[in-house]
Amino acid sequence: MKRGSVILLVFIVGLYSCEKELSSIQLDKNEIVMHYNESEELSVSYSPSDVDVLPVFLWNSENENVATVDGEGNVSGVRVGETSVVVSTNDNKFVDSCKIVIEPISNLYNEPVYELGQSMSYIKSNEVREVLIEEKDALIYDDSNTNVVYVMYRFDSESLESVTVLLKSDVMLEATTFLTERYIPYSNSENVSYFQINENVVAGLAYDRKLGLVVTYEENNIP
Repeated sequence: MKRGSVILLVFIVGLYSCEKELSSIQLDKNEIVMHYNESEELSVSYSPSDVDVLPVFLWNSENENVATVDGEGNVSGVRVGETSVVVSTNDNKFVDSCKIVIEPISNLYNEPVYELGQSMSYIKSNEVREVLIEEKDALIYDDSNTNVVYVMYRFDSESLESVTVLLKSDVMLEATTFLTERYIPYSNSENVSYFQINENVVAGLAYDRKLGLVVTYEENNIP
């Protein structure tokens, strides 16, 4: 091989060996704590910073019912809970994540046990409140929050039919916030605001002139 060809070959090999490939990626935050109606921005850095081919990033939320993320790393709260936002290169060779915590604005009351169809013994085993009254078809509990009058479980044929949380009348705004940040606003019907908890259960918020402010957990029969 001629000397000039050898020099050219060494130059080409050296040129390719000097290519700078991606070795790692990293998010600027390990955890974000915010409320359901807030947003935060995540940014991702990579090493080396002067790679020859710029990386393409994909963003994903592990639970979009808690928080969502767009293609630019903007995280938006949805409901109270915890999830993770994951960023990866488009070939999935490099991955990093950030824990997302959606904290409640309101702690108006402890959520009741709303697993409809459960037995009275099941409710008694899972309720943390103090029982005020126990009847054949009802359990009435006290709540440590002074804005709560009582929490009542109603049973039909020994199966949980509904749960009623009776609140003081002047906490409508906080009650709306409490439900909105935990459940999905569903519909309004006959002066009742409904919030979907899951496909089987809804919570209805209404004002009763005799009782006051009422939140009812019941079967989802809304069309």
